[in-house]
Amino acid sequence: MKRLTAISNAGKAYYPYCYRADTCDGEGETEKCRDCEFSQQICKTLAAYENTGLTPEEINEYAEKYRKLRERDTAKDVIHVGERKVWYRCPVCEADLSHIKSEFCPFCGQRLKWMEEW
Repeated sequence: MKRLTAISNAGKAYYPYCYRADTCDGEGETEKCRDCEFSQQICKTLAAYENTGLTPEEINEYAEKYRKLRERDTAKDVIHVGERKVWYRCPVCEADLSHIKSEFCPFCGQRLKWMEEW
């Protein structure tokens, strides 16, 4: 989702849209705000957020969990170890995968990328 707000150098929140020359002539809040489509979008977005019933802290917690899941679902190259005896390790938990050729590590759930010749 595209952010509707920004934080000024003074630490105050504002709407960058309202300070663009092509929208409000860089004047910020004016009498035009009553009929502004952007103000209506702000209201809809705030309502959608409030309808979740989540606090900002809860949203941050879920966002972090999502980031970790997305990272785990990004295929990583299996580590090829050994010259004479060939074996493989998970790139995340380093579990021995020598007898397992799966799309995911059975120990940590990391998505794996195997080279064709392995």
